[in-house]
Amino acid sequence: TELEEHRRRAHLIGEEGYAAEFSDEAIEAGAVDPTLVLVQIEAHIATVKEEAFSRKDILEKVERWLNACEEDAWLEDYNKDDNRYNAGRGAHLTLKRAEKARILVNKILGNICLSDFY
Repeated sequence: TELEEHRRRAHLIGEEGYAAEFSDEAIEAGAVDPTLVLVQIEAHIATVKEEAFSRKDILEKVERWLNACEEDAWLEDYNKDDNRYNAGRGAHLTLKRAEKARILVNKILGNICLSDFY
């Protein structure tokens, strides 16, 4: 589970279910040494962590870009809402989020260019 979580966060593709290739039945029957399985999985986790670290800069940019896209989509929906000016409960919080979203979207989308990803 830890290995698959590291792979997911690093956006690494393939080898999902790596630990599943060692079935519980084979381990319990003694056909596979559990310490060997553990050592292999830990080595693979270390490899994935190294790969994720080498991609850290691009992953941070992608994460910021995805967040900016989410805020941009929310802001578009907010701008289309005819009731956005109604002073209901929590309206001031929504207005604050809209203000922050506008700043974030303009800043992030203005600073990120596709050449950063190649």
